[in-house]
Amino acid sequence: MNKRNFEKSVRTLKSLRDMYYSQLDISVVTELNAVIVELEKADSQLNIERKQNLGLRALQVIGVVISLVSNIRDLMK
Repeated sequence: MNKRNFEKSVRTLKSLRDMYYSQLDISVVTELNAVIVELEKADSQLNIERKQNLGLRALQVIGVVISLVSNIRDLMK
């Protein structure tokens, strides 16, 4: 992940949090906030494994939010 991707991920996560805050469990909001903070602190000095883990964590949180606020689980049945 490069600096631009970190910034884009932060914007996306903040946008999701702001739009769906009332529909999310406190644990999801807490995880969202934690990932946002880590992404904001991250820089290009992180090793590749840490960058990959952070990117994966951001994608997992996005996946959880999408599954909670949509009826995607019902559509998959």
